[in-house]
Amino acid sequence: MEPALAGVPCSECLVFLDDILALGSSFDAAFAALRRVLQWIQSAGLKLHPDKCKLLCQEVTFLGHRGQRNQHNREESVCHKEAGAKEMALWTDKEVRCELSRELRVVDNTDWLEGQRQDPDLQPVLLWVEAQQRPPWEEVAVLSPWTKGLWAKFMHLRLQDGVLQRAWVEPATREKRWQVPYTELGGKTLVMTVYDFDRFSKHDAIGDIRIPMNKVDFSHVTEEWRDLQKPEKEEQEKLGDICLSLRYVPTAGKLTVVILEAKNLKKMDVGGLSDPYVKIHLMQNGKRMKKKKTTVKKNTLNPYYNESFSFEVPLEQIQKVQVVVTVLDYDKIGKNDAIGKVFVGMNSIGTEQRHWADMLANPRRPIAQWHALKPEDEVNAALAKK
Repeated sequence: MEPALAGVPCSECLVFLDDILALGSSFDAAFAALRRVLQWIQSAGLKLHPDKCKLLCQEVTFLGHRGQRNQHNREESVCHKEAGAKEMALWTDKEVRCELSRELRVVDNTDWLEGQRQDPDLQPVLLWVEAQQRPPWEEVAVLSPWTKGLWAKFMHLRLQDGVLQRAWVEPATREKRWQVPYTELGGKTLVMTVYDFDRFSKHDAIGDIRIPMNKVDFSHVTEEWRDLQKPEKEEQEKLGDICLSLRYVPTAGKLTVVILEAKNLKKMDVGGLSDPYVKIHLMQNGKRMKKKKTTVKKNTLNPYYNESFSFEVPLEQIQKVQVVVTVLDYDKIGKNDAIGKVFVGMNSIGTEQRHWADMLANPRRPIAQWHALKPEDEVNAALAKK
Protein backbone atom coordinates (compact mmCIF):
# COMPACT_ATOMS: atom_id res chain seq x y z
CA MET A 1 0.00 0.00 0.00
CA GLU A 2 2.86 2.41 0.80
CA PRO A 3 4.31 2.32 -2.77
CA ALA A 4 0.84 3.03 -4.19
CA LEU A 5 0.47 6.17 -2.04
CA ALA A 6 4.09 7.33 -2.19
CA GLY A 7 3.10 10.52 -4.02
CA VAL A 8 0.57 11.70 -1.43
CA PRO A 9 2.02 14.19 1.14
CA CYS A 10 2.29 12.80 4.66
CA SER A 11 0.37 15.84 5.92
CA GLU A 12 -2.68 14.43 4.07
CA CYS A 13 -2.20 10.69 4.37
CA LEU A 14 -0.46 8.29 6.75
CA VAL A 15 0.06 4.67 5.74
CA PHE A 16 1.08 1.59 7.71
CA LEU A 17 0.88 -1.78 5.92
CA ASP A 18 -2.78 -1.87 4.76
CA ASP A 19 -4.01 0.88 7.11
CA ILE A 20 -4.70 4.31 5.61
CA LEU A 21 -5.48 7.52 7.49
CA ALA A 22 -6.57 10.48 5.35
CA LEU A 23 -6.79 13.70 7.35
CA GLY A 24 -6.99 17.47 7.10
CA SER A 25 -7.17 20.63 9.20
CA SER A 26 -10.75 21.26 8.06
CA PHE A 27 -13.64 19.40 6.48
CA ASP A 28 -12.75 20.69 2.99
CA ALA A 29 -9.04 19.86 3.40
CA ALA A 30 -9.81 16.38 4.69
CA PHE A 31 -12.31 15.75 1.90
CA ALA A 32 -9.76 16.87 -0.72
CA ALA A 33 -7.14 14.61 0.85
CA LEU A 34 -9.58 11.70 0.82
CA ARG A 35 -10.34 12.31 -2.87
CA ARG A 36 -6.62 12.27 -3.76
CA VAL A 37 -6.02 9.10 -1.76
CA LEU A 38 -8.89 7.30 -3.49
CA GLN A 39 -7.64 8.43 -6.90
CA TRP A 40 -4.15 7.09 -6.19
CA ILE A 41 -5.56 3.79 -4.96
CA GLN A 42 -7.71 3.49 -8.08
CA SER A 43 -4.77 4.30 -10.39
CA ALA A 44 -2.74 1.56 -8.68
CA GLY A 45 -5.48 -0.98 -9.43
CA LEU A 46 -6.24 -1.56 -5.76
CA LYS A 47 -9.62 -1.85 -4.04
CA LEU A 48 -10.90 -0.99 -0.56
CA HIS A 49 -13.43 -3.02 1.36
CA PRO A 50 -16.38 -0.67 2.10
CA ASP A 51 -17.22 -2.42 5.37
CA LYS A 52 -13.73 -1.65 6.69
CA CYS A 53 -13.83 2.07 5.89
CA LYS A 54 -14.84 4.73 8.41
CA LEU A 55 -15.80 8.22 7.25
CA LEU A 56 -16.25 11.51 9.14
CA CYS A 57 -15.07 10.05 12.42
CA GLN A 58 -14.89 12.15 15.58
CA GLU A 59 -12.22 9.79 16.92
CA VAL A 60 -10.00 7.08 15.40
CA THR A 61 -7.21 4.80 16.61
CA PHE A 62 -4.15 4.62 14.38
CA LEU A 63 -0.93 2.77 15.31
CA GLY A 64 -2.03 2.64 18.91
CA HIS A 65 -2.70 6.42 19.12
CA ARG A 66 -6.12 7.94 19.55
CA GLY A 67 -6.93 10.89 17.29
CA GLN A 68 -9.71 13.24 18.37
CA ARG A 69 -11.13 16.65 17.59
CA ASN A 70 -8.71 19.11 19.13
CA GLN A 71 -9.35 21.73 21.77
CA HIS A 72 -10.45 24.32 19.19
CA ASN A 73 -13.26 22.00 18.04
CA ARG A 74 -11.77 22.02 14.57
CA GLU A 75 -13.69 19.63 12.32
CA GLU A 76 -11.66 16.75 11.01
CA SER A 77 -12.54 14.03 8.56
CA VAL A 78 -10.69 10.78 8.41
CA CYS A 79 -10.89 7.66 6.34
CA HIS A 80 -9.47 4.75 8.25
CA LYS A 81 -9.35 1.19 6.92
CA GLU A 82 -8.84 -0.57 10.18
CA ALA A 83 -6.80 -3.69 10.90
CA GLY A 84 -6.08 -5.12 14.35
CA ALA A 85 -4.39 -2.95 16.94
CA LYS A 86 -1.91 -5.75 17.68
CA GLU A 87 0.00 -5.19 14.43
CA MET A 88 0.03 -1.46 15.10
CA ALA A 89 1.35 -1.88 18.62
CA LEU A 90 4.46 -3.61 17.32
CA TRP A 91 5.53 -0.57 15.36
CA THR A 92 6.29 1.96 18.08
CA ASP A 93 6.27 2.44 21.82
CA LYS A 94 5.80 6.22 22.09
CA GLU A 95 5.21 8.24 18.92
CA VAL A 96 4.99 7.40 15.25
CA ARG A 97 5.89 10.69 13.61
CA CYS A 98 5.59 14.35 14.40
CA GLU A 99 2.48 14.85 12.25
CA LEU A 100 0.65 12.62 14.69
CA SER A 101 2.16 14.16 17.80
CA ARG A 102 0.16 17.39 17.41
CA GLU A 103 -3.18 15.64 17.03
CA LEU A 104 -2.90 12.29 18.79
CA ARG A 105 -2.61 11.38 22.44
CA VAL A 106 0.65 9.50 23.13
CA VAL A 107 0.28 6.11 24.77
CA ASP A 108 2.71 5.48 27.61
CA ASN A 109 5.17 2.59 27.35
CA THR A 110 3.46 1.01 30.37
CA ASP A 111 0.19 0.89 28.42
CA TRP A 112 1.93 -1.00 25.59
CA LEU A 113 3.44 -3.47 28.02
CA GLU A 114 0.15 -4.04 29.80
CA GLY A 115 -1.80 -4.45 26.57
CA GLN A 116 0.66 -6.90 25.04
CA ARG A 117 0.89 -9.03 28.19
CA GLN A 118 -2.90 -9.38 28.28
CA ASP A 119 -3.28 -10.12 24.56
CA PRO A 120 -3.81 -13.89 24.08
CA ASP A 121 -2.35 -13.75 20.55
CA LEU A 122 0.84 -12.03 21.70
CA GLN A 123 1.42 -13.97 24.91
CA PRO A 124 3.11 -16.99 23.25
CA VAL A 125 5.14 -14.66 20.99
CA LEU A 126 6.49 -12.77 24.00
CA LEU A 127 7.63 -16.06 25.53
CA TRP A 128 9.40 -17.07 22.29
CA VAL A 129 11.27 -13.78 22.00
CA GLU A 130 12.23 -13.75 25.67
CA ALA A 131 13.67 -17.27 25.30
CA GLN A 132 15.20 -16.41 21.89
CA GLN A 133 13.85 -19.67 20.49
CA ARG A 134 11.25 -20.13 17.79
CA PRO A 135 9.11 -23.26 18.29
CA PRO A 136 8.53 -25.79 15.48
CA TRP A 137 5.59 -25.27 13.17
CA GLU A 138 3.73 -28.25 14.61
CA GLU A 139 3.27 -26.34 17.87
CA VAL A 140 2.17 -23.15 16.11
CA ALA A 141 -0.26 -24.60 13.56
CA VAL A 142 -3.11 -24.69 16.08
CA LEU A 143 -2.69 -21.05 17.14
CA SER A 144 -4.43 -17.95 15.77
CA PRO A 145 -3.55 -16.41 12.37
CA TRP A 146 -2.07 -13.39 14.19
CA THR A 147 0.28 -15.59 16.19
CA LYS A 148 1.28 -17.63 13.16
CA GLY A 149 2.01 -14.44 11.22
CA LEU A 150 4.39 -13.24 13.95
CA TRP A 151 5.96 -16.71 14.11
CA ALA A 152 6.89 -16.29 10.44
CA LYS A 153 8.51 -12.91 11.25
CA PHE A 154 10.31 -14.17 14.36
CA MET A 155 13.76 -13.05 13.17
CA HIS A 156 12.45 -9.48 12.93
CA LEU A 157 11.10 -9.26 16.48
CA ARG A 158 12.72 -7.97 19.64
CA LEU A 159 11.87 -6.80 23.15
CA GLN A 160 12.65 -3.18 23.99
CA ASP A 161 11.95 -2.34 27.66
CA GLY A 162 9.67 -5.37 27.71
CA VAL A 163 7.62 -4.18 24.72
CA LEU A 164 7.53 -6.31 21.59
CA GLN A 165 8.76 -4.46 18.50
CA ARG A 166 9.30 -5.38 14.86
CA ALA A 167 12.09 -4.37 12.51
CA TRP A 168 11.92 -3.73 8.80
CA VAL A 169 14.58 -4.74 6.29
CA GLU A 170 16.33 -2.16 4.11
CA PRO A 171 15.73 -3.47 0.53
CA ALA A 172 19.11 -2.38 -0.85
CA THR A 173 21.35 -3.68 1.93
CA ARG A 174 19.05 -6.29 3.54
CA GLU A 175 20.02 -4.66 6.84
CA LYS A 176 17.55 -4.67 9.72
CA ARG A 177 16.51 -1.27 11.00
CA TRP A 178 14.53 -0.39 14.10
CA GLN A 179 12.34 2.64 14.48
CA VAL A 180 13.66 5.50 16.60
CA PRO A 181 10.81 7.05 18.65
CA TYR A 182 10.26 10.73 17.89
CA THR A 183 10.77 11.64 21.54
CA GLU A 184 14.34 10.27 21.37
CA LEU A 185 15.40 12.28 18.30
CA GLY A 186 15.98 15.58 20.10
CA GLY A 187 19.55 14.97 21.19
CA LYS A 188 20.64 13.04 18.10
CA THR A 189 22.34 14.13 14.88
CA LEU A 190 21.70 12.68 11.42
CA VAL A 191 24.99 12.16 9.55
CA MET A 192 24.95 11.58 5.79
CA THR A 193 28.33 10.73 4.26
CA VAL A 194 29.29 10.63 0.56
CA TYR A 195 31.88 7.96 -0.30
CA ASP A 196 34.17 7.28 -3.23
CA PHE A 197 33.57 3.66 -4.21
CA ASP A 198 36.70 1.50 -4.39
CA ARG A 199 36.24 -2.00 -5.71
CA PHE A 200 39.45 -3.38 -4.27
CA SER A 201 39.88 -1.45 -1.04
CA LYS A 202 38.04 0.51 1.62
CA HIS A 203 35.68 3.19 0.35
CA ASP A 204 37.00 6.71 0.99
CA ALA A 205 34.77 9.33 2.62
CA ILE A 206 34.53 12.48 0.45
CA GLY A 207 32.51 14.59 2.86
CA ASP A 208 29.42 14.63 5.04
CA ILE A 209 26.62 16.81 6.35
CA ARG A 210 25.34 16.80 9.91
CA ILE A 211 21.77 17.69 10.78
CA PRO A 212 20.82 18.09 14.47
CA MET A 213 17.38 16.55 14.87
CA ASN A 214 16.27 19.22 17.36
CA LYS A 215 16.55 21.84 14.60
CA VAL A 216 14.38 20.01 12.06
CA ASP A 217 10.72 20.89 11.50
CA PHE A 218 9.06 17.55 10.84
CA SER A 219 5.72 19.12 10.04
CA HIS A 220 6.72 19.40 6.37
CA VAL A 221 9.19 17.96 3.87
CA THR A 222 12.50 19.85 3.72
CA GLU A 223 14.46 20.06 0.46
CA GLU A 224 17.68 22.07 0.41
CA TRP A 225 21.27 22.09 -0.85
CA ARG A 226 24.14 21.94 1.64
CA ASP A 227 27.92 22.03 1.22
CA LEU A 228 29.76 18.87 2.18
CA GLN A 229 32.03 19.26 5.18
CA LYS A 230 35.30 17.48 5.81
CA PRO A 231 34.37 14.09 7.28
CA GLU A 232 35.49 13.15 10.73
CA LYS A 233 37.82 10.21 11.06
CA GLU A 234 35.68 7.13 11.40
CA GLU A 235 36.29 4.86 14.35
CA GLN A 236 36.45 1.30 13.10
CA GLU A 237 33.70 -0.88 14.46
CA LYS A 238 34.94 -3.48 16.89
CA LEU A 239 34.15 -6.95 15.59
CA GLY A 240 35.71 -9.04 18.36
CA ASP A 241 38.85 -11.11 18.90
CA ILE A 242 39.81 -14.69 18.16
CA CYS A 243 42.46 -16.87 19.76
CA LEU A 244 44.13 -19.50 17.61
CA SER A 245 47.14 -21.76 17.92
CA LEU A 246 49.59 -22.56 15.10
CA ARG A 247 51.97 -25.51 14.96
CA TYR A 248 54.17 -26.69 12.10
CA VAL A 249 56.18 -29.92 11.88
CA PRO A 250 58.71 -29.52 9.01
CA THR A 251 59.69 -33.19 8.75
CA ALA A 252 56.08 -34.29 8.32
CA GLY A 253 54.97 -31.22 6.36
CA LYS A 254 52.02 -30.84 8.74
CA LEU A 255 50.40 -27.53 9.70
CA THR A 256 47.97 -27.64 12.63
CA VAL A 257 45.55 -24.83 13.34
CA VAL A 258 43.59 -24.90 16.60
CA ILE A 259 40.62 -22.56 16.98
CA LEU A 260 40.57 -22.02 20.73
CA GLU A 261 37.97 -19.33 21.47
CA ALA A 262 36.61 -15.92 20.54
CA LYS A 263 35.40 -13.00 22.64
CA ASN A 264 33.39 -9.79 22.38
CA LEU A 265 31.99 -10.71 18.97
CA LYS A 266 29.72 -8.26 17.18
CA LYS A 267 26.02 -8.75 17.91
CA MET A 268 24.32 -10.13 14.81
CA ASP A 269 20.94 -11.44 15.97
CA VAL A 270 17.81 -9.61 17.05
CA GLY A 271 18.27 -10.60 20.69
CA GLY A 272 21.77 -9.12 20.89
CA LEU A 273 23.65 -12.41 20.48
CA SER A 274 25.10 -14.48 17.64
CA ASP A 275 25.44 -18.11 16.54
CA PRO A 276 29.15 -18.03 15.62
CA TYR A 277 31.24 -20.63 13.84
CA VAL A 278 34.67 -20.42 12.20
CA LYS A 279 35.83 -21.25 8.68
CA ILE A 280 39.50 -21.92 7.94
CA HIS A 281 40.84 -21.73 4.37
CA LEU A 282 44.33 -22.75 3.29
CA MET A 283 45.22 -20.52 0.32
CA GLN A 284 48.07 -20.31 -2.16
CA ASN A 285 48.41 -17.88 -5.07
CA GLY A 286 44.89 -16.60 -4.42
CA LYS A 287 43.35 -20.07 -4.65
CA ARG A 288 41.63 -21.96 -1.87
CA MET A 289 43.44 -25.26 -1.43
CA LYS A 290 41.59 -26.68 1.59
CA LYS A 291 38.59 -25.70 3.72
CA LYS A 292 37.63 -26.62 7.29
CA LYS A 293 35.03 -25.31 9.74
CA THR A 294 34.14 -25.56 13.40
CA THR A 295 30.85 -26.41 15.04
CA VAL A 296 28.23 -23.68 15.60
CA LYS A 297 27.97 -22.22 19.10
CA LYS A 298 24.44 -20.99 19.80
CA ASN A 299 23.48 -17.67 21.41
CA THR A 300 26.89 -16.42 22.51
CA LEU A 301 29.36 -13.63 21.82
CA ASN A 302 32.19 -15.47 23.60
CA PRO A 303 32.31 -18.98 22.07
CA TYR A 304 34.77 -21.64 23.18
CA TYR A 305 35.80 -24.19 20.53
CA ASN A 306 39.21 -25.84 21.14
CA GLU A 307 38.89 -27.60 17.77
CA SER A 308 41.96 -28.73 15.85
CA PHE A 309 42.47 -28.88 12.05
CA SER A 310 45.48 -30.21 10.13
CA PHE A 311 46.75 -29.40 6.64
CA GLU A 312 49.53 -31.00 4.61
CA VAL A 313 52.00 -28.27 3.61
CA PRO A 314 55.48 -29.28 2.34
CA LEU A 315 58.41 -27.33 3.80
CA GLU A 316 59.17 -25.67 0.45
CA GLN A 317 55.61 -24.32 0.30
CA ILE A 318 55.13 -23.09 3.89
CA GLN A 319 56.37 -19.57 3.07
CA LYS A 320 53.93 -19.29 0.17
CA VAL A 321 50.63 -20.19 1.85
CA GLN A 322 48.06 -18.24 3.84
CA VAL A 323 45.64 -19.40 6.52
CA VAL A 324 42.43 -17.36 6.38
CA VAL A 325 40.18 -17.49 9.46
CA THR A 326 36.62 -16.16 9.15
CA VAL A 327 34.08 -15.94 11.96
CA LEU A 328 30.50 -16.13 10.70
CA ASP A 329 27.04 -15.90 12.22
CA TYR A 330 25.00 -18.99 11.37
CA ASP A 331 21.52 -18.33 9.98
CA LYS A 332 19.37 -21.35 9.19
CA ILE A 333 17.00 -19.24 7.10
CA GLY A 334 19.15 -16.76 5.18
CA LYS A 335 22.79 -16.15 4.33
CA ASN A 336 25.48 -16.70 6.96
CA ASP A 337 26.96 -13.23 7.53
CA ALA A 338 30.66 -12.75 8.21
CA ILE A 339 31.39 -11.13 11.58
CA GLY A 340 35.09 -10.62 10.94
CA LYS A 341 38.16 -12.07 9.34
CA VAL A 342 41.93 -12.42 9.80
CA PHE A 343 44.77 -14.19 7.97
CA VAL A 344 48.30 -15.32 8.76
CA GLY A 345 51.10 -16.35 6.45
CA MET A 346 52.35 -14.76 3.25
CA ASN A 347 51.79 -10.94 3.05
CA SER A 348 50.32 -10.77 6.56
CA ILE A 349 51.29 -7.80 8.73
CA GLY A 350 51.31 -6.79 12.38
CA THR A 351 50.45 -9.39 15.01
CA GLU A 352 49.45 -11.88 12.30
CA GLN A 353 52.93 -11.69 10.75
CA ARG A 354 54.63 -12.07 14.15
CA HIS A 355 52.45 -15.08 14.99
CA TRP A 356 53.43 -16.81 11.74
CA ALA A 357 57.11 -15.99 12.28
CA ASP A 358 57.01 -17.33 15.85
CA MET A 359 55.48 -20.58 14.57
CA LEU A 360 58.25 -21.04 11.99
CA ALA A 361 60.93 -20.17 14.54
CA ASN A 362 59.60 -22.81 16.96
CA PRO A 363 58.95 -26.00 14.95
CA ARG A 364 56.78 -28.69 16.59
CA ARG A 365 55.70 -26.24 19.27
CA PRO A 366 52.15 -24.83 19.34
CA ILE A 367 52.05 -21.02 19.46
CA ALA A 368 48.79 -19.41 20.61
CA GLN A 369 47.87 -15.77 20.15
CA TRP A 370 44.86 -13.45 20.12
CA HIS A 371 43.97 -11.51 16.96
CA ALA A 372 41.54 -8.66 16.43
CA LEU A 373 38.97 -9.46 13.75
CA LYS A 374 38.89 -7.14 10.75
CA PRO A 375 36.16 -6.30 8.22
CA GLU A 376 35.79 -8.91 5.51
CA ASP A 377 36.33 -6.41 2.67
CA GLU A 378 39.56 -5.16 4.21
CA VAL A 379 41.02 -8.66 4.52
CA ASN A 380 39.87 -9.66 1.03
CA ALA A 381 41.63 -6.58 -0.38
CA ALA A 382 44.86 -7.53 1.42
CA LEU A 383 44.62 -11.09 0.11
CA ALA A 384 44.19 -9.81 -3.44
CA LYS A 385 47.53 -8.01 -3.36
CA LYS A 386 50.36 -9.79 -5.13
